[in-house]
Amino acid sequence: MKKVKGKVAGIIALLVLVLVYCLASIVIIDSGTSGVVSTLGRVSENTLKEGLHIVPAGFNKVTKINNKVQKVDLQAASTSKDLQNVKSSVSVNFHVLPEKSAAIYVTVGAAYAETILKPAIQESMKAVMAQYSAEELITERSSVGKNIEDNIKKKMSDYGLAIDEFNITDFDFSEEYNAAIEQKQIAEQNRLRSETEALQKKVEAEGEATATTIRAEAQAEANRKLSESLNDDVIKYKTLEKWNGEYPDTVVGDTSSVVVGLGN
Repeated sequence: MKKVKGKVAGIIALLVLVLVYCLASIVIIDSGTSGVVSTLGRVSENTLKEGLHIVPAGFNKVTKINNKVQKVDLQAASTSKDLQNVKSSVSVNFHVLPEKSAAIYVTVGAAYAETILKPAIQESMKAVMAQYSAEELITERSSVGKNIEDNIKKKMSDYGLAIDEFNITDFDFSEEYNAAIEQKQIAEQNRLRSETEALQKKVEAEGEATATTIRAEAQAEANRKLSESLNDDVIKYKTLEKWNGEYPDTVVGDTSSVVVGLGN
């Protein structure tokens, strides 16, 4: 009886061990991640996709690599083409390509953002900004950002990091250069104000001249119409309206004859 009980207990223990081993061999890869399998330190080139997998426990280890979009914010120092010191704040969105998860784990490790991405951003910022003057960095900001992004993408493509978005959130120059920019803006504003005032005066002067011309033309037109309306009959009528009934003492006619003393 004791032997039977011992065998049963042994079988149960073995089943428990098998069950524990099987449970330990079940690996669940979450959505947005890849599983990198290493056996006694040797990494398999094949990665585990999201879902449930059976990986024999014991000599195998599964490392999960995040393939979701991640974000890196950093400060970058560089120098412009005209030797102005520039401090930039940048933001980079990136993700690890699933099919490159094993390769980046082997060549770089899990700290890929610190190891390869941030140095590549710093280097790209310095290389690209050296091609622009300080003023161009401001006026051509979108073009500068695009060139830096392309530079980073080129550096990261061999590692399996995909750059989703690159943004320059801020530029900061030296106090001296900022003061010079401010003075230049003030001078430009004063110039524009002077030009605006001069143009306004010119418009007002032209408006007054136009108004004077219009008044003169209107008066001339009125005089012309009045002159046309003054025919001989009207003149005679107006003359009779103003006559007081008395004849002049002297009348000079067309024949140059003179009549004197007509009186009443």
